[in-house]
Amino acid sequence: MPGRVDHARAAYRHQQALREQPEWLKFGKLRDYQLDGLNWLVLSWLRNHNAILADEMGLGKTIQCVTMLGFLAEQVKVPGPFLVVVPLSVIPNWMREFTRWCPQVNTVVYVGDATSRDVRVLVGGCGGADVGVVATYQHLNMYTTTSTSTTTTTPQ
Repeated sequence: MPGRVDHARAAYRHQQALREQPEWLKFGKLRDYQLDGLNWLVLSWLRNHNAILADEMGLGKTIQCVTMLGFLAEQVKVPGPFLVVVPLSVIPNWMREFTRWCPQVNTVVYVGDATSRDVRVLVGGCGGADVGVVATYQHLNMYTTTSTSTTTTTPQ
């Protein structure tokens, strides 16, 4: 996968800023500052830099993140899976925004018992492409703790 992402990044290194909303965004119209945020996320990705969106509540950070994943899936053709880690209380909101803005990106929620949290099953069940997996930190921490624990025995 890194080779595929590096190739996609190289192909888009001369990407011009988006001046208008991409056609693949379905629900509504991005505000100017949301389009600016999307352009900043795209530029950060192209430069292989980490990015954090931080502003007042209600200005559309969720939508900007969803549209960034849509950009990667739809415009750059990076197949995913993409991992979104959010508090449990906002998972329904994230799922709603994926459904509204980028319905073409298959999205699954990574919560529940061990079988339903098996991300390999989730991704395989959606064809293995363009999957946004929405999970909580607690569930991922629980999964990594149980999957990386080892049993040690003392010699007798």
